[in-house]
Amino acid sequence: MEAPCDYQLAVADYWDGRPAMEPTAWVAGLPLQMTVAAPSNSDLVVSSSGRQQLKQVDEYDHYAVQVFEQAAESLKERVEEMETKMHLFPPSMGDLADEYAAPKYMQFWCRESGGDEDPDMDPSLYNAFSSIDRPILSDVVLLENQLPWVVIDALLSFLPPPGLDMETLIGRVKQTLQTRQVRYFDAPKLDHTPPHLLGLLRHHIVGSNDTKKSEPELSERAKELSVSVSAMELAEIGIEITATKATREGAELRNMGVRRSAYLTGELFLAPLSLNDANATFLVNMAALEQCTTPDFFGEDEEKSAVCSYLCLLGMVTDSEEDVQQLRKKGILQGGAGLSNRDALDLLNKLENRLRPGTHYLSTMILIQNYKTDRWKRIQFHKFHYNHRKAIFLTFSGVAGFASFLGTLKSLK
Repeated sequence: MEAPCDYQLAVADYWDGRPAMEPTAWVAGLPLQMTVAAPSNSDLVVSSSGRQQLKQVDEYDHYAVQVFEQAAESLKERVEEMETKMHLFPPSMGDLADEYAAPKYMQFWCRESGGDEDPDMDPSLYNAFSSIDRPILSDVVLLENQLPWVVIDALLSFLPPPGLDMETLIGRVKQTLQTRQVRYFDAPKLDHTPPHLLGLLRHHIVGSNDTKKSEPELSERAKELSVSVSAMELAEIGIEITATKATREGAELRNMGVRRSAYLTGELFLAPLSLNDANATFLVNMAALEQCTTPDFFGEDEEKSAVCSYLCLLGMVTDSEEDVQQLRKKGILQGGAGLSNRDALDLLNKLENRLRPGTHYLSTMILIQNYKTDRWKRIQFHKFHYNHRKAIFLTFSGVAGFASFLGTLKSLK
């Protein structure tokens, strides 16, 4: 006896860890589930020949369309929920969790204040907090420590006047990513409703662009696209790694790409960064947030994956401690009190291998490939000069020395 089949397209339930029982949407790589509905008397009709046939009901005419509409709506709700839920540190970055996802300084202590006669914070407590304010902020912005913004907003309403100047706080945190901090800065405007504090800080540190720029297209003459380019190869083809100029508001991580000069060279520009322990923790957790909230980087705005793109580009051009030192000379890695060259190299290499490259990263690789395709003649000349620069220098020095020697002999005669 035949029975109608209700095909249920299901994806893994991210919240309970088991297959979803309600129709959602099918995702490549996940099983297609099928449930067979039990036959009912209302659905079956006995024909004159004795064969049972499916009853034709008008409401079933658009049944398939309704199933897919419900699946699309359910998927949309899940995506929106992904941006506001409390996330765990991504398993793909698990080996970084102990160092960059575990609280270290969130241990509070205080003694009784003087009551109403002494309403200010205890001096000892104030001094203790002031000495480790950056590490404490690092614990506050950990991905697994985030509270929904509605909770943060409610807590802020209980503060006594004048309350917390959130604009100034964001501006100061953004300034700490660079070593050179201006004395006065323009506080950013809070025109964004974030999921939590980490999302708010990431939004302003990455920066936003109201005008959507067109994505670069790969040149028709290009036969291939390199997914990674070393610092040595960039130097050979004439692309110099440079740091963008920070404004009064601080550098924005989304400002990365490739510029061509009018002559033989080009520039791969990246935002400057002071890479200390606190900022490393901050960057790792912002990247983890992007990994959790944006399943498909290339289907979203480029700002959604800017931190991952930035860290992947830094990891791409650092293959040795000497490469890290070159980034310091060029002003991309600032300061001398942060991570050592070895620690910075280990961190960037781990992140490059564990993060998904974002849209900015892909756009940069396309620009580099177009540069190699369009300027291949100039690149051949520059590569010869770059690889034989010592021999060329010695040759010119020898010719100059020989000419000077001949001039001296002539003067003696």
